[in-house]
Amino acid sequence: MEKKPHLLILSALPLATGGIEQHLLYLLAAARTQYRITLLSPALPEFLGRLQSLGVDVISWRVSGYADLHALWDLRHVLHKCLPDLVHIHDARAGFLGRLLIKLLGIPVVYTIHLPSYFYWRETPLKVIINKLYAAMESVLNRLATDRVIYIGRLTFEDAIKRSLVPSKKAVLIENGIDLQPFRLQILSDVQNLREQSGVPKNIPVICSVARLTVQKNLELLIRAAACLKENGIFFRLWLVGDGPDRKNLEALVDSLNLQHEVFFWGTRPDIPNLLAASDVFVLPSRYEGGRTLSVMEAQAAGKPCVVTDVGDHRFMVENGVHGFVVPVDDLDSVVGGLSRILSDPESMTSLGAASREQAFSSYDVDLMTRRVLEVYKYLHVGKKTS
Repeated sequence: MEKKPHLLILSALPLATGGIEQHLLYLLAAARTQYRITLLSPALPEFLGRLQSLGVDVISWRVSGYADLHALWDLRHVLHKCLPDLVHIHDARAGFLGRLLIKLLGIPVVYTIHLPSYFYWRETPLKVIINKLYAAMESVLNRLATDRVIYIGRLTFEDAIKRSLVPSKKAVLIENGIDLQPFRLQILSDVQNLREQSGVPKNIPVICSVARLTVQKNLELLIRAAACLKENGIFFRLWLVGDGPDRKNLEALVDSLNLQHEVFFWGTRPDIPNLLAASDVFVLPSRYEGGRTLSVMEAQAAGKPCVVTDVGDHRFMVENGVHGFVVPVDDLDSVVGGLSRILSDPESMTSLGAASREQAFSSYDVDLMTRRVLEVYKYLHVGKKTS
């Protein structure tokens, strides 16, 4: 029996829970039948536990920054020990540290850009300079030390081509997908139990947001929008699903705005499809995103109208007045307006949700995403063997 080629997945991120982690799990599950897989990453226990059934070897990798020479030395040791046939990198820091070294060893390199480092929202006068520096670094490495650059978002793909940050022959657009099976059938009793568990009165609509509680997701704006809805006499409950460093600040904001009865913090949950099914409207007021946002895809698969900010690929996912509303970043009035329009018109809420579900089931199947990535692997691996 022919030995499976060896795939090394490289990430300098402390992988735990989130969109990148779910993307990797989908990919690893699809690739394990064709490849022996090793993950080199400072992944946290919660992510490693989700890997157990996939047969992936894991090597811990400590990375303290873009110029971490110790991490570079450790990577060199792993490359010589594992002798991978292909390396797939999944974040900018790992990409900066490792791509030149990997190419010098003659190993094909695939680099997936989940969120370009030059797209990050930064509150600093040096923002423009920092972003231009990162863009220049990406451009050089994309040309000299990368065989294929996979963009998960249409906006970032088109931007990179337009700005000549990547040779067009190396750039591939492979948009994110999700497993749609959990959204096909919902158990009514499970959905009702969630509403009762969080104290939602009958016939009161639930606004839901699934996100890490960080500055990127801008949930402070959503809480302030909830206060405005309450002042306007609109009855609702707001569910915040997820955890993160901003939780205490957000809880304090809820208290200061006297929203203790309206806002419920669920923390990290494994039953996202049921929580979405039990809600009525989905909101994500992010300051920046890289492509199709996982939680928006899930909300649409659950048949929910969405109010999202115009970042990442949200404008391609949510058509105004069809699936919900796309609003400007940090625009409180627009978020309040979009939610008010949806909550005040139950018939519209139903039709927007139905259109969202149709969008998800026609466009977001994860099998398409993983199949196209495996096609990239095969092309590069076969090319290496025949060259």
